[in-house]
Amino acid sequence: MAACVFPLANGTLCGLTTRGDGVSCDFHARKDRGHALSYVANYLKQCWSEGRGTAIDLSSTDFVRLSFNSIELPLFDAQSHLPIELDFSNSKFQDCRFDRIHLKNTVFSNCEFQNTRFLQCRFLGKKCDFTSVECQGSDALFEKCIFQLGTKGLDVVKADFSNSYFSVGRSLFNRCAMTTTDFRFAGCTVIADRLEFVLMNDIGNDLEASAVDLTINRANRICLSGLAFSGRFALDNRHDHMAFAPELDLTAIDFSRMASSRMRHTNLTKARFLRSFVEPIRFDNATWPCQHSFVSRRKTHWLSHDEEYGFPRHASHWVELRQLYVQLKKNYESRCDYIDAGHWFFREMQCRREAMLADIRWKPWRLLRRYMLSLAALYKYVSDYGESQKRPLVWLIGTMMLFAICYNVTGTSGFWNSLGVSFSTMMFQLGRNPKELPPQQYTIALIQTLLTAILVPLYLLALRRKFRR
Repeated sequence: MAACVFPLANGTLCGLTTRGDGVSCDFHARKDRGHALSYVANYLKQCWSEGRGTAIDLSSTDFVRLSFNSIELPLFDAQSHLPIELDFSNSKFQDCRFDRIHLKNTVFSNCEFQNTRFLQCRFLGKKCDFTSVECQGSDALFEKCIFQLGTKGLDVVKADFSNSYFSVGRSLFNRCAMTTTDFRFAGCTVIADRLEFVLMNDIGNDLEASAVDLTINRANRICLSGLAFSGRFALDNRHDHMAFAPELDLTAIDFSRMASSRMRHTNLTKARFLRSFVEPIRFDNATWPCQHSFVSRRKTHWLSHDEEYGFPRHASHWVELRQLYVQLKKNYESRCDYIDAGHWFFREMQCRREAMLADIRWKPWRLLRRYMLSLAALYKYVSDYGESQKRPLVWLIGTMMLFAICYNVTGTSGFWNSLGVSFSTMMFQLGRNPKELPPQQYTIALIQTLLTAILVPLYLLALRRKFRR
């Protein structure tokens, strides 16, 4: 009897007992000829009998036309009754089927699936690793599966499908449910008719396969960055779970390549869209983060979580953020939702100002340009970038009252007479001829006429934006 010297994925040797003078056990001796299910079952039994525990290596193996099921292949340790941890990394599956089995901490990284399906399987443990997978040919890779990852008290639980390629007929997931705190789908390419996710905050341990493609429960972070997809995409919150706001990474995605894209009842207060093309997305009853007024602390304008995320405040980053806001503005304007589009126009103008100020190194000059010596700053503080009709009107009335006091101090008797002079000057009836006013009041009238000539067009512009809507 000798020990099998086949190298495993973790760098160690198999070490199982061989028959006769062979250098490999029965399972690894058939590596290049494929495996019948009985060989896999016998390999698992030999691992149990020789005390290999519940973590078993099946990596770099070719499986052809096998049906992994709980009857012929019991994936529970006979002594501890715990699910076995299997490592299928770098393996190939052709015309295989996983039917009603439990898989704990199973690794399928760098695997190739050809016409393979997971039907009513339950994925258990702290992780589910499908990174760098290539799948082709099946109608749906996962059907009625439950990804019940983690139990109470586990902090890091991850389902990782990053950098994989899936070419399936209908949908990658079909009526599946997942409980995980970290769901990663970054850098994936999916060729399918649809890709639908529903987010919930269901803390129950008993999960049932949902009626939609994939229900994700209790996810703190969902990463879809760089997703390439051409079918129908949907990301929804269940209506009674709209307050549930996971961190959504939707950066670097071109939604224009998709047949349709929809986000319904979705809480986007922690969603990032930087470098994505978001103009085609249909946002139905979406919840965005809001900026609060410095004075009243009330919610004013919407913004993207990208602006709150804390990226370096360089001019190039403000330009990228402005491009995002321009797309969101066009998105809402295309549906004639001009009031909500005004939120994104405001953020667009803010980013334009910040990009202009980002490269100014001398702080005092930057502060002057931010609050005083800038037409953009004047446009904001006087009319809220044309979004407010009340603010320029208040400025006009306040200017008229202020200059009435100035006229009263410089010689006009009585406040009402001074108010009349101020009103006439604001209507461009006085101040044009130096002989109409005393010399000290003529200079004041010129200043008031100049301010009026600025405030009136801003008020008319705000009215124009209102009536265009």
